[in-house]
Amino acid sequence: MKEREYLIELYMLYGNLLTDKQKTIFKKYFYEDLSLSEISENINISKSCIGKTIQIIENKLYNYEKKVKMHKKTRDICKLVDNRKLNEKIKKIISG
Repeated sequence: MKEREYLIELYMLYGNLLTDKQKTIFKKYFYEDLSLSEISENINISKSCIGKTIQIIENKLYNYEKKVKMHKKTRDICKLVDNRKLNEKIKKIISG
């Protein structure tokens, strides 16, 4: 999985744990694909501060996943649901 897509998926899971300013910067950088300079101009924060903030956000998201493992659990559940053999077993159990 591409790193950018992975970070966006982590943001969807853990984004509410970030500050409002961090959410704004994340959205501008990852969703709107703005450069550090563009974000800096839009919210009146230095370019270096934007870069540091993005790194902090990424580290937070990785750490949340490392501790909670919600992304991994979600992927594992999806794999189980997609598994046709499991689906057949579930159908047999349900139908008695």
